[in-house]
Amino acid sequence: MEQYELKPLTLDLFRRIVEAYPDGGGLPGIALQAYLPETATDLAVLITYARSGRRRIGIRLVKGAYWDYETAIAEQRRWPAGVSR
Repeated sequence: MEQYELKPLTLDLFRRIVEAYPDGGGLPGIALQAYLPETATDLAVLITYARSGRRRIGIRLVKGAYWDYETAIAEQRRWPAGVSR
């Protein structure tokens, strides 16, 4: 989840990779940025996806490792902050 604009693509690719290797590769996992408002929905969707296919996946919530970078870029470009703490 390095780049917010690519989040939908990242989630889609994660599901495709999990489906492509159903019996191998250990426990596939993904990290979600906990501070984003839609993370609760993303998490629920991933849990439903895993349960519906009887798949085991790992999900790690991170506290916002890129918060400083994202707010600095927003300030430099005079954009509003995407989310607030």
